[in-house]
Amino acid sequence: MKGSAVLLAWRQLQKPAYGYAAAIAAYILLLAWLYPSVATNPAVTRLMHSLPPALLKLAGISSNFSTYTGYMASEFYSVIDIWVLMWFVVMQATQLMGAPRQNHSLQWWLSTPTSRTEWVLGQALALGAALLLLTGVATGAGILGAWWWNGGHLHWAAFLWLNFIALMVSALIAAYSLMLLTVVQTPGWPLSITLVLYGMNLIGGLSAKLAFLSNWSVFGIYQPGQIVAGATPTAFAMVGFVVAIGLFVTLACILFNRQDLAL
Repeated sequence: MKGSAVLLAWRQLQKPAYGYAAAIAAYILLLAWLYPSVATNPAVTRLMHSLPPALLKLAGISSNFSTYTGYMASEFYSVIDIWVLMWFVVMQATQLMGAPRQNHSLQWWLSTPTSRTEWVLGQALALGAALLLLTGVATGAGILGAWWWNGGHLHWAAFLWLNFIALMVSALIAAYSLMLLTVVQTPGWPLSITLVLYGMNLIGGLSAKLAFLSNWSVFGIYQPGQIVAGATPTAFAMVGFVVAIGLFVTLACILFNRQDLAL
């Protein structure tokens, strides 16, 4: 692997990655600061109990506010975190795979000893590093918020699982986005597919008869409310995600090598 391919891709990613990371940290710390007043407000509890379960599901409120971890699962991880990561990976994957073709820098890369496979792997590794940064910042901000405003009380296992599964889901989205973008240069296809998969999971959670839709969605494993309650994914599911990520990246390399890219 030529390190220069990874470094150049990272230079392209670092500004948006730092911006997203700062926004994530600020929002989580704001939620942590608000939690003590929310947790002790009986009006909030009455409001949650008065709302239909289907509406709570659609709004992403998947757990109660009796614990800091449950509150974070509802207010950040259920919807906002996965949407931020989903948007980030699709848009940045488009920049990594599409921009070099448009500004003709790809022709320069293809004229160097760096192979096409090494170039694609460089983009994938840089995008993976950005996801690790965002997930690490979210984890650190959540722990810091618990320490500052919640007396350090945190359901450690559930909180770490929330962040790890968010990382795995977004990494899989990044992998199939890179694969698709070796063929098309616009974010339309990967974004549309991701939104369809997200909608399948959302609809599948509204009724037991439609639960099969969640099972067929990449987001089916990402259920923050259930994770906080102790329902963590199986090792088989995690291995499946790792295999799928590797498969999509491999396909991206194969498809890119077959592209007719004139120097």
